[in-house]
Amino acid sequence: MRAETLVGWRRTTLSLALGCCLWLASLAAMQQQGKLREEDRTRYAVPPLSVVTLLATDFENLIADSYWMLFLQLNGENLVEEDPEKRDFRQAFPTLELIMGLDPKFHDAALFGSWALADGERLDEARALIRLGMERHPQDFRYPYQMGVLEFLYARNYLEAGRYFEQASELPDAPPGARRFAASMYAKGNKTDLAIQTWLAIYHASTDAQNRAIAERALKKLGVTPK
Repeated sequence: MRAETLVGWRRTTLSLALGCCLWLASLAAMQQQGKLREEDRTRYAVPPLSVVTLLATDFENLIADSYWMLFLQLNGENLVEEDPEKRDFRQAFPTLELIMGLDPKFHDAALFGSWALADGERLDEARALIRLGMERHPQDFRYPYQMGVLEFLYARNYLEAGRYFEQASELPDAPPGARRFAASMYAKGNKTDLAIQTWLAIYHASTDAQNRAIAERALKKLGVTPK
């Protein structure tokens, strides 16, 4: 048997084995907890990260992918459920946390997962997920940027949103809009001094005519003419 064929066979076998393990773990969890209500959507078990990493050396990414599929199924069921009382997000955070631990480079677990949690009215868990990402990827602007979005859209905490957008703007590859969002949040949070300071910094630092024009218009609305 060729080496490539053997490797492919082993991966396929392992995938099937993992699927069976997940199913058996789910069945055992349901039996242990008693018969689940019909509306209860918790259908699988989430083991501790330490246990998974101990037993799944070199196959962490594959297991992370399996749990990502379970999360997507769970999220899809919640999205189509018309009765808010029947939506079940209890397994979402531990699943996403496990995925992040198994595959730290899979950023969608936190970035997309935080949207799902926030939409499911679990904003604190969404924040915790992003904070975990910020700790592991301190130079990735997407995490503080996403935190700014959460604070703005879901918490209406404009000052916190502004601080996170500003933090994102100082990291590599951050889009120009990050600092503009920070200035807008400061203005929306009635921190006019911070808004003016941030817009002036944008105006003087920008080499793009359009960006400068946006900053100039914003400053004039705040009663300031840039020099």
